[in-house]
Amino acid sequence: MSAEMKLPRRQRGAVPFSVVDNASRQALAAELGGGETTFAHLLGPHAGLQAKQRELWGKLTEECSSALALMGGPPAVGVTSCLRGEGRSTISIALGLAQSFRYGRTTLLVEADLEKPSLAKTLGAKAGPGLADVLRGHHELDSSIQWIGKKLGLLPAGNVGADATRLLARFTGGELMSELVQRSDALVVDLPPFSGPGVGVARLCPRVILVVRADSTPVEAARRAAAELERPPVIINRASADVPRWMRSMLRDRR
Repeated sequence: MSAEMKLPRRQRGAVPFSVVDNASRQALAAELGGGETTFAHLLGPHAGLQAKQRELWGKLTEECSSALALMGGPPAVGVTSCLRGEGRSTISIALGLAQSFRYGRTTLLVEADLEKPSLAKTLGAKAGPGLADVLRGHHELDSSIQWIGKKLGLLPAGNVGADATRLLARFTGGELMSELVQRSDALVVDLPPFSGPGVGVARLCPRVILVVRADSTPVEAARRAAAELERPPVIINRASADVPRWMRSMLRDRR
């Protein structure tokens, strides 16, 4: 790992995005187990809006830069969610962009959601060879990493077939995570949702971020995942300027 990230100065206790006030943020953090809570405010569905995509990614990357700063600049993070469809993979890409372009770190994105990978497609990269092929011993790690930017590499899921669960178990029990850390200044692992085999892989990561979607994640699912992960940083996706309905309910229950 390289030298410590140079972080922008931030006022202690500041909320990186104007989504809820600081008191609400602290209350939600306590509800989820005491971890830091940050907020990513997406622009909503943007399929087909080619002219706005650069603006969207730029905005999201800046927000994830602020999230990393609030967490103390961890060089290696896993990104998980309670369920599918919460924006986990989008946040993973934005964190990778923030690490490589904003902070100048040689960054590896790892597509560890072997059941439903999406990073390679989103980034316009080849689907394989990748993580699955390395775990089977069919390809070397270095030849499977695609450099899609000067300082941004991708290890895609690769040719998974029907072996996703078995391969994730092999990933959990092997030394590949250590090799990935050694080959980069920063590592972002797009994990499966936090259930089943995804639990073991999440525990390999030095720091795990939990992504929840403000308008759809069940409160109990968020609470369970946060408890299992022992107070993780939380990124609330698709939050509006108002406190989301489920968040208001959580805060009301605490009174």
